[in-house]
Amino acid sequence: MNSKFFIVTLAALGFIAAKAQKVPSQSKQVAKEYEVAVYYFPNYHPDSVNSLWHGKGWTEWELVKAAKPRFDGHEQPKVPSWGYFNEADPKWAAKEIDLAADNGIDCFIYDWYWYGNTGRYLHDGLEKGFLKAPNRSRLKFALMWANHDWRNIQPATFDNGRIALTQGAVSAALWDTISTYIVENYFKQPNYWKIDGKPYFSIWSTTKFINGLGGMEEAKKAIQLLDAKTKKAGFPGVHFNIMSWMMSWMLNDDLAKTIAGAVASGDAKEIMKELGNQSVSTYCYIHHYANVNKDGFPTVPVEKAFASAKEYWAKFTKE
Repeated sequence: MNSKFFIVTLAALGFIAAKAQKVPSQSKQVAKEYEVAVYYFPNYHPDSVNSLWHGKGWTEWELVKAAKPRFDGHEQPKVPSWGYFNEADPKWAAKEIDLAADNGIDCFIYDWYWYGNTGRYLHDGLEKGFLKAPNRSRLKFALMWANHDWRNIQPATFDNGRIALTQGAVSAALWDTISTYIVENYFKQPNYWKIDGKPYFSIWSTTKFINGLGGMEEAKKAIQLLDAKTKKAGFPGVHFNIMSWMMSWMLNDDLAKTIAGAVASGDAKEIMKELGNQSVSTYCYIHHYANVNKDGFPTVPVEKAFASAKEYWAKFTKE
């Protein structure tokens, strides 16, 4: 089966749709033409790293509570109808699962972090919440490895100062540890999302991945290592996805200029093929909305954001 992806972005929530397999529910399996997956940013539970950076017990709920109106008609703060819940609590994760599954969502794609100097970060929402929920079988899940630098933007400052708290690049030795952890702790879960039988795995920053490992050849070996571990675990391989904010670089070949070491091709699209990615996706409209400031951000009508996304996708698929 050839799986096709298209991207829809709604406010801060990204949707991925792929050609569907049979999707399990609590009562029976229902055939669907498409599966819908949403990105899930798990910063709404206490984490030891956040406690070091922001104070004991800090979560992103603190930013929600502190939000203030910035323009006429700006309704802030938003008070969640469920209260400021802990997503790492299985009972709350179960409510999220039911809400998503009851409204046509098939999969959560978790933003997933592992840094060289802090180790695992923001894992408890998935591992202690979602995977411990009694109704977890109602939804699939997958990983988008958010391997970007983590900058101190919570909250962002008016001078746009963005001090990096940790770096996203990883060494080959750390990647060996990370890839084993991913296969053993996630891919083997019965409700991990698969495309054509292959566990889906996405990387946020391809250049950060390549440069951290030392160049293209090392990056190719790293992906091959993950694929080999995935096959050893009994799957036909890994479905490797790259994030679309890389696409804008691919369109003008700036990607090739940012890669460390020798590369086999100066063409950015060929570089992506060399890595063996099988699909592309996007995270949110702001990464490819060229006229967002011209159109009046932050009060841009959502229709303009949709139109920009369609134009961007048409340009990318043509080239």
